[in-house]
Amino acid sequence: MTYLPFGDGPRNCIGMRFALLEAKVGIVKALRAVEFQKCEKTAVPLELGKFEIINSKIGVWLRVVRRSQ
Repeated sequence: MTYLPFGDGPRNCIGMRFALLEAKVGIVKALRAVEFQKCEKTAVPLELGKFEIINSKIGVWLRVVRRSQ
C-alpha cells in the first residue's frame, strides 16, 4: 500500500493545492533569509561528471550564511 497524504481520485483533499502553495511560500521565505557561498573545498573550475548535467565529480560544497538585512 502506498501512502497518499492528500488522497487520490475524484475525492482527494480540497486543501491540497493550498497546502502545496503554503509549502512553496515557506521554502521561498527561508531561502530569502540566507545566502549561499562557495567553500574552500569546492573545485574551481568545476569538474563535471560523466553526464555533464550539474553533476560535479567531487561534489559542490556550499556555506549557508544569514543575510545581513
